[in-house]
Amino acid sequence: MKTSFKIMTKNAFFVLFFLFFFIGCSNKNIQKDHIAAEKKTISFSKYLTAAGTGKTLLAAKMQAKAEIGNIFKSQIVSSLRTRAESVTSNSGEQSFSRTIESDIKIASSTSVRGLEILDTHFDKKTDTYYATAGLDRHKTKSILDKELNELDSKIESLLKVEAASDMLRLLNLKKASKLWVQREAISVKLKILGFSGTGFVNYEIKDLFDEFIRIHSKIRLYIRAKGEKSDIVKEYIAQAFSKKGFVLTDYEQDANAFIDVKTSITKIEIKREDNVKFARSKVWLSIRDIFGNTIVDLVKKKRGAHKDYNEAVYAAIKKCSQAIGEQGAGLIE
Repeated sequence: MKTSFKIMTKNAFFVLFFLFFFIGCSNKNIQKDHIAAEKKTISFSKYLTAAGTGKTLLAAKMQAKAEIGNIFKSQIVSSLRTRAESVTSNSGEQSFSRTIESDIKIASSTSVRGLEILDTHFDKKTDTYYATAGLDRHKTKSILDKELNELDSKIESLLKVEAASDMLRLLNLKKASKLWVQREAISVKLKILGFSGTGFVNYEIKDLFDEFIRIHSKIRLYIRAKGEKSDIVKEYIAQAFSKKGFVLTDYEQDANAFIDVKTSITKIEIKREDNVKFARSKVWLSIRDIFGNTIVDLVKKKRGAHKDYNEAVYAAIKKCSQAIGEQGAGLIE
């Protein structure tokens, strides 16, 4: 009797096991069939769409969304480069062109808001999921129109401000040029969606760029350095600003902007078997206009290492001076 009960128990266990197994497989198929059943007709006049595939539903959805992002990115980069060239073609300022190119890359990499997954289905033959992502054209237009108007308003405000010095005016023009790249990127997005992307502007962008280049060429920088090894620091900072197209003068009376630099060097006590010595350099850098207004204020620390302590000091100063010089020049170029 006991043996018969054990056999029945074992049989019941296997029956339950296979039952759950087949139910699980059946549920998976039901889910995939359910996804296939959701396929629907999409209004392409209402939505900008892109498709994605994957071995999982999530992968298919992500690819579909990424494809829409790629549509915007490629066209924004192409259109903005052409537009920028048309208004800066006679500038002759390589550093300015590099700045615009950097701004274009940033503007083209911004995420696309309002994306929806409009459809998903599963192909049993290829064991592949499909997804369609969409962007509602009119809803997105409303958002982009608002952003476009806000950017134009900010640009106009920056251009109307009467700056106290050429350096302050240069900064306002730099901010305005960055905003202009952003608004042009939005204009391209609107055109991709099938709408006019011009907006209404009360300024001439070519005038902005021409003024930026004219003022940039007028700036004469004088470096006032003090502290340990300040002559070496001054040299590397001068190189950084010269690479960005700025003109430096050896005479303070000829300058209309100033770079104030202060340095300190600290010996780092670290005992090592290879007798390598360490030094830390700290550099403060401030850029001021002719009236003493602070434009940029930076501080950096870098460490140098060498078996000879003097060489460790030199390595620390070089790294710190180059880094802070490139950052400072980049903020006003």
